[in-house]
Amino acid sequence: MQADGSWTTTVPSADLTILGDGNLTVTVSATDEAGNLVTGSQQLGVLINSLPVATLNTPFGDGYLNKAESTSDQTLSGTTGVSGSGQTVSVVLGGKTYTGIVDNNGNWSVSVPSADLAALPDGPTSIGVTVGDVAGNTSSLTSSATVDLTVPVLTINTISGDDIINIAESQQALQITGTAPINDSGQPVVVKVTINGLTYNGLVLADGSWSVTIPAGDLANLPNGASSHHRHLDRRRWQHRQRQPRHHPGYRPGPGAAVDHQHPVRR
Repeated sequence: MQADGSWTTTVPSADLTILGDGNLTVTVSATDEAGNLVTGSQQLGVLINSLPVATLNTPFGDGYLNKAESTSDQTLSGTTGVSGSGQTVSVVLGGKTYTGIVDNNGNWSVSVPSADLAALPDGPTSIGVTVGDVAGNTSSLTSSATVDLTVPVLTINTISGDDIINIAESQQALQITGTAPINDSGQPVVVKVTINGLTYNGLVLADGSWSVTIPAGDLANLPNGASSHHRHLDRRRWQHRQRQPRHHPGYRPGPGAAVDHQHPVRR
């Protein structure tokens, strides 16, 4: 006890660690020189056992941020591992910090503006998450996602030399060729060509070229006239294709190939 009436006491850490979570009452008693006893009490909240543990759900659904996703705000989410009000969350992405909301069950969400997403460079990017409870206990983690905002350009060469398939050409297999970006991950890149409701797959080679073979039997079933063909490029890593690939809008559309089964056959 000091002359001004102030006092301090030290509680050993061993005694603090055995306290249970919840509200405790701290009682203080003091006696003056005349023997008069005075007491006081104060409520103390203890939260040292049920501590937060941050988790992050797979960013952007599959761990990849593509061009289409970067044009709208995206939500990152996860859990704190504890329940109760007064929890906090912050996310660091691309050097910027974003705060979000946490419900009483410990589910958190953070919205990242599209303008910030569009400014991210292609390649792996770090995502840092820090969650905290009402007592100030925190938990942090670092994860990552892959940014791929460069729209691949897919080209297709003239079909059958003149974009016309005559009767003679329809009686043999047809090879459709073109070029596509090379995947620097080393994983296969697949080109899908759809004609008359049928889809054919081909791999992009190391030099960026690709080819798809259409069986003669399928060509014979094509109707006369213009026939549209759709090309789709799947450049995502093989092991990360948990959802249906998106149609990339960046390929260069070419004219539809005409089918001419009425071309005269010279004998």
